[in-house]
Amino acid sequence: MMDIFKQNEMLKATPFKRILFFIISDIIISILAIYFAYALRFNFNIPVVFYSQMPFLISFVIIINLGSFSLFHSYKIIWRFFSLYESIKIVKATIFTYFIVFIYYVTIDNSIPRSVIILSLILSIFGFVYLRFIKRIFSKNNNKDNAQNAIIIGVNDYISTLIKNPNYNIINILDNDVNLKNNKISGIKITPLQNIENIIKEFNIKVLIISKDIDSSDMNNIFTVSSIHNCEIKKIDITNSTNIRDISIEDLLSREKKDINKIKIKEFIENKTILITGAGGSIGSEIVRQCIDYKAGKIILVDMNEFNLYSIIEDIKKLNYNNYQALLMSVNSNELNKTFNNENIDVVIHAAAYKHVNLVEHNINSAIINNIIGTKSIIDKSIKAKVANIVLISTDKAIRPTSIMGATKRVCELYARSIDSKDTHIVSVRFGNVIGSSGSVIPKFKKQIKNNENLTVTDKNVTRYFMLIKEACELVLQASSIGKGKEIFILDMGKSIKISDLAKKMISLSGKTHLKIDYIGLQKGEKLYEELLFNEDDEKTEFESIVIAKEKDYDFDRLDGQINELVKSQDINSQRDKLWSIINDNLYSQSNE
Repeated sequence: MMDIFKQNEMLKATPFKRILFFIISDIIISILAIYFAYALRFNFNIPVVFYSQMPFLISFVIIINLGSFSLFHSYKIIWRFFSLYESIKIVKATIFTYFIVFIYYVTIDNSIPRSVIILSLILSIFGFVYLRFIKRIFSKNNNKDNAQNAIIIGVNDYISTLIKNPNYNIINILDNDVNLKNNKISGIKITPLQNIENIIKEFNIKVLIISKDIDSSDMNNIFTVSSIHNCEIKKIDITNSTNIRDISIEDLLSREKKDINKIKIKEFIENKTILITGAGGSIGSEIVRQCIDYKAGKIILVDMNEFNLYSIIEDIKKLNYNNYQALLMSVNSNELNKTFNNENIDVVIHAAAYKHVNLVEHNINSAIINNIIGTKSIIDKSIKAKVANIVLISTDKAIRPTSIMGATKRVCELYARSIDSKDTHIVSVRFGNVIGSSGSVIPKFKKQIKNNENLTVTDKNVTRYFMLIKEACELVLQASSIGKGKEIFILDMGKSIKISDLAKKMISLSGKTHLKIDYIGLQKGEKLYEELLFNEDDEKTEFESIVIAKEKDYDFDRLDGQINELVKSQDINSQRDKLWSIINDNLYSQSNE
């Protein structure tokens, strides 16, 4: 048994063996090409005189050809991925070889017939390319014997590479594009996605490979079908078409972008000086990256968390963006005044806030200082410095709040809306949970799964809205670009999702089906259902996924006095009472106007 294992190891292909195989094969092809070039030139009756010059020409061509193939990296090609692109590289390398031979013929030895050079070039190209295609076909057929039956979902530019993958025997390609129906790619038929279950049953499909971004409803239908028939779901990494990964919960929750207007966002950001607070946080750091994508002139990063600030700086360096300034400080710092005075800031995006509901519930004083006073400080400084636009990142928890966090964010919205902002346009953008943000439920579940712990859910019926960070931030910038001032924009979060269903899917995706869900009860300040973000009274915008909340005016002097009273209070219970007094006063005024 050991001897057989050793023999298999010896026969196993390695990069060295592959290169050696092709070098030897290319030498043989070069010899045959030159011999048959002479034979064709002289009608297979080669004069004796030319036999004497043949060894030199063969040696010369082989040496130049090996160097040329090395120069064009032709020996680094993997057999099973040999394609037209690699064929062109082989042709270029061979032409380069014979160009040098032709120069030698013209300048040094013109005894070699020109037709022999041309014929041997053609024969060599044919031999080199044909050998590699034959080897690829052999390698493909040999390796496909143990491949899993699979179907590809979605047609894109990388599909040909995927079809060649030796690990999968592609049975069918599914795509809902009616223009592709019944067409074929590499002999494989394209059929509608609705046929997925019949194809899985008929061909005993083991793997479903998602090759492009698809709508979340389709993705969830695929997930349901795969669970019923015990199929794996994989996805192509769009940035690296050879990388096929397991799908994640983010893939199941992602939505197709419907109405992102990149031109309008670029007009809002391009060449502007942007100050971003909370720049190292989940939302802030993604906004930084998008501002770089949209060609911001300068970005000023403000964050009081040293590690977060360091992390976003490292990300910025990888993006080769140099025009930034990093400020390690609180938004309440007086040092920030120098920045507003010395920099010609065009846009302020205020993402800094304490946002974890349970933590904030027991640290009300810190929440008031950071969320309310911090927002007030940023808005006041921006107006004084005549900043053109301020964007306040808000939350769905500010809608009829039940938690301290939601209440503090609601007060921030009221301040932004009621202050006399002069020529500064201030808008708030309200949305729900973003997938993958620090402290949110998905990273928590991932950690519990990694540690082989049961997943903890507050209530069997609790629901939340979710959105990808990238999508949320892009919509924030888009909403800001259409703001005229005083608006509270609301982003469409889609349908609410049961957290218990989310937990079940994450357990299924992990393969750790022994894990259970423990229900621990709603925590203080938490809601069973989040408020509906949209309602019939909201004002529509030019974008379907963005509306403006219908709000009544609130007296600024009254609010400013209430905030001052709130700050002066040192007793936690008194702070709590005064904070809820502001909220209830606002709710009362809204209902009576």
